[in-house]
Amino acid sequence: AEDVGGSFGAKNPAYPEYVMAAAISRLLKRPVLWVASRSEDGHTTGQAHSADLDFEIASDQEGRLLGLRGKVEWPIGAYFGFGAFQDGSISSHTMSAYRMPALEIEVQPRYSDSPPVGFIRGGGRPVGNFVIERM
Repeated sequence: AEDVGGSFGAKNPAYPEYVMAAAISRLLKRPVLWVASRSEDGHTTGQAHSADLDFEIASDQEGRLLGLRGKVEWPIGAYFGFGAFQDGSISSHTMSAYRMPALEIEVQPRYSDSPPVGFIRGGGRPVGNFVIERM
């Protein structure tokens, strides 16, 4: 679509309202427009959520990295959405550009009382990068 601006992935999923507008349009055989208010959009659009991180890193006497082990507890929202598949992105980006001979990561998605997680600004990459760059 022209001139709709960015969304960093929030426009990817088929939200229920879009599907309903399309179904009503077919039923009525005429165009139907649905526009979310700013507050509706904020409450329902896929979002990036926090993550609870618990990691440890091992290195030798010279400071070379030997391994990284950890756990990510990650709220995915009130129901399973498009962005819940970010666990692979989170775990793979914990290595970043570093040589890591040993890696063990457990990612545990958790349902929460929030909108479903979406692919927003990197889709899991910032979480993984945060881990390794802060160790």
